[in-house]
Amino acid sequence: MALDLSNWMGQLEPIMGNQTLLDLSLPGAHDTLSFDLSNTLSDGYLGIDGALSDLLHTLTPLVAGSFIRSLGQTQGLNITSLLDAGVRFVDLRIMYTGKPDTLFSRRDWYSLHGCQSQHRVITHLQHVRRWLDEHPKEILVFWVSRHGGNAMTGTDQYPATTAEERQVFFESVKEVFQNLMFDASLGPLKDTSVATMWKRGCRVVWYAADFVESTNSSKFALDAMKLDNIGPGDGASLGSLRLLRTGAATLARDKAADRFFIMSLSPNGPWCQQESAALLTYLPLRRKDIVDRCVKCLGIPGMEWCPVTLQDMGQLSNYYNQIVLDTLYNEGETNEAVGFPNAIYIDDVDTGGLIRTGVSRLNPLGPPPADGLLHPQSQVPSEHQEAGFAFSATMVGATVRRLCRRLLTRDEESICGNATQAVNAARQVAPVRRWDDVVHGRRADWPPVPSMAVV
Repeated sequence: MALDLSNWMGQLEPIMGNQTLLDLSLPGAHDTLSFDLSNTLSDGYLGIDGALSDLLHTLTPLVAGSFIRSLGQTQGLNITSLLDAGVRFVDLRIMYTGKPDTLFSRRDWYSLHGCQSQHRVITHLQHVRRWLDEHPKEILVFWVSRHGGNAMTGTDQYPATTAEERQVFFESVKEVFQNLMFDASLGPLKDTSVATMWKRGCRVVWYAADFVESTNSSKFALDAMKLDNIGPGDGASLGSLRLLRTGAATLARDKAADRFFIMSLSPNGPWCQQESAALLTYLPLRRKDIVDRCVKCLGIPGMEWCPVTLQDMGQLSNYYNQIVLDTLYNEGETNEAVGFPNAIYIDDVDTGGLIRTGVSRLNPLGPPPADGLLHPQSQVPSEHQEAGFAFSATMVGATVRRLCRRLLTRDEESICGNATQAVNAARQVAPVRRWDDVVHGRRADWPPVPSMAVV
C-alpha cells in the first residue's frame, strides 16, 4: 500500500468508517484561494496596520495593489492541486465587491487577502465540485469568513452587504454542491459516523461566520462559532508544543461539545516586518537601518534578511513548524496525551503534501517588491531552495494512529499496520531537514526544543 493523498480518506475506509469527522486530523490550507489574487485591493479588508496603511494611501492603487498582493499570497497551488496534496480543510475568505481591475462593475463574491481574487468564489467551488465527483470518498470542511474571525455578524462581518445578498451567495453554493452538503438536521457531527456521511452522500461541511444572516440558519451549514480556533504561535516560537502535548484532552472536550478543533501555524507578520517591507520597496535609501530593524523584530539570531513577502514569512515559519510537527508526531507514538487538532491550516502547501521550508517562493504571483538582504550579494544554497516537509502525511499519520488505537479485530490490526507503513514511507520522502543558512534565518541548532518535562 502506498499513501495516495488525493484519496487518503478512501484508502482509510476500513478503519475510518465507524469514526466521526471529529476523530480525524485534516491537513488544511490557510487563505486557500490566495493563489488567485489580483492587483486590486479588496473592499472590506482587515489586517493592514495603520502606519503601513498611511504609507500605501499616498501611492497609486496599482502600485499599492501589487505590493499588498505580495503580503497576501499564502498559497502557490490552485485549489484542486491542494486537494490532490491531501488538503481537506479549506480556509475560505470572501467579500462582496466589484470585478477586479475595473472601476464600475456588477458586484459579486470574490476571495480576498489584502487584494481580491481574479475569479469569483463560485468558479473555484465549481472546480471543487468536479474534483469531489472524481473522488467519491473524500470529505471537505470549509470555514467561510471575511478575515478569519467568527464573532462578527451582519455588516461587521461583511461590510456594505445586505442579508439578502449574503443569502443569495449561500444559495449559489448549495446549487453547486447540492446533496453533497452536510445536513445538520439529521444529527450533529459528533454523532454522525463517516460511514453515515458516505451513505448519505454528505461530503461538504460548511462552517459559516455570520451563520444566522448569511445562511438564514440553514440546516446545510454550521455556525462557525462551533470552531475552536487556536493560534498558539507559529514558527520559531514553537508555541504549539505546549498545547498539543496535551491535545488529546482538548479534542475530547471539543468533541463532547460538538466543536471542531482547528489550529493555525501560519504567520501573521508583525507590523514592523510589514512596514520594513514597504520601506524597502518604496523608500530604500536607508536599507541597512530598515533591514536591521526588521531582523531585530523577528528575533532569529544572526539573520541578515528581511522577508518582504508573506510567502517569505510563511516558508521561514514552516522551517520551524516542521520541527514542531515532527516532534509531536514522534512523541505521540508512545504518549497518548499528545493530540493533533481536527485541522491544522498552514501556508505554502506544495505538491505531494509538503510544506515549503526553503527560500525559493512557491509559484509567486509576481516578482518580490524589494530585496530584503542586508548584503544583496548573499547567495542562497541551491540544495535548500525548494526543500519541504511531509505535512499531509504527518497529519494523516496522526489520524491513523488515533483510529488504530481504538480498533480490536485482527483484520483491522492488519489494515492499521499497512496504513502505518504507508504513512511512514511518505514521511521518509520528505523528513525534517535542518541546515545552517543563518543569513535567511534557517538554523540547524536553534531554537532548542523543550522536553515534555519542561513544557
